[in-house]
Amino acid sequence: MLPKGIRRNPPTVGRDSVKEESWPWPRLIGLGRLYGLLGELFEDGFLPQAKREWPRAWREAVRTSGTAGPLGRDSSDLLDAFRDARVRHEDAAAERSRLLLLGECPAYETAYASTFSRQRELADIQGFYRAFGLDAVGERGDHLSVECEFTSLLCLKEALASAACMTDEADRTHEARKAFLRDHLGTWLSLYKTDLSSRARLRLLPTAVAMLRTLIQWDAGELGLDLHEREQTARGDPEPAPACDVPAANAA
Repeated sequence: MLPKGIRRNPPTVGRDSVKEESWPWPRLIGLGRLYGLLGELFEDGFLPQAKREWPRAWREAVRTSGTAGPLGRDSSDLLDAFRDARVRHEDAAAERSRLLLLGECPAYETAYASTFSRQRELADIQGFYRAFGLDAVGERGDHLSVECEFTSLLCLKEALASAACMTDEADRTHEARKAFLRDHLGTWLSLYKTDLSSRARLRLLPTAVAMLRTLIQWDAGELGLDLHEREQTARGDPEPAPACDVPAANAA
């Protein structure tokens, strides 16, 4: 099943030559589920009180991915913050609207890029999606939820290719995940967490970003990847938050 924010275009890559399986694909499925569940927390309309299965799905994904040790306290903090938001659901909904929908702290990567590089960064993100026959729909491609969903899909694609002994395709997807974390999702979360923490009254959103950052740092270590986080925010310039004001990218 495809992530909600991503649409598949007709595939262009065929089956690769069969080689010996190289990756623990069940763990990749669990890892992809973690990315997807974190992305859900930033989707429009996500309501903790209506997602009673979310904590159970999170715990199962942690178990399947083998990340209980590395995620540790951050995972427990996230579940506590989720329970608090479910109890204080009216406050949580108002805060989500204020921060994410009304634009006080929008979850867009290019809000943390320089004014002159934003269009280039957005085009590069869309290039990753199109390389896998995908488009961002209903939201800009640099939104945190879409970037998480794409990373989740890459994990799933690598797992399926590995399970089918399609090693060339697994390699291609593996390298794409490294590049996407290095160039995009792994670069801006420290700045975004600082912004959220200074503006949020409830713990769920800042804790979710902290958890995602911990997950990415662990994943990068497993991938042998050095992450370089941005050190200064460019959010002094106005950033158009509503998705309806910025057309979603379509396939060429």
